[in-house]
Amino acid sequence: MKEEGKYDDALVRLREVLTQYPRDRVVRNEVGRILFLQKQYAAAIAEFNQTLSIDPEDLQAHYNLMLCYSGVGDENARQCP
Repeated sequence: MKEEGKYDDALVRLREVLTQYPRDRVVRNEVGRILFLQKQYAAAIAEFNQTLSIDPEDLQAHYNLMLCYSGVGDENARQCP
């Protein structure tokens, strides 16, 4: 769904997965990425921080946080919670 641009539908499905597996960092990264693509930077930042609470060394989450902070115009923000 994400590849087809159906972001809202993809988010619904991914959040269903998170209800069963709330510590799945791969799914959390996907949710964060879709939120980023929708320019919902604050929500994406929160999601990537959730990923980092599960795995503080998740490189994908760190990279995407950098993109989010750039999107909100705060390129000097700390990326770690």
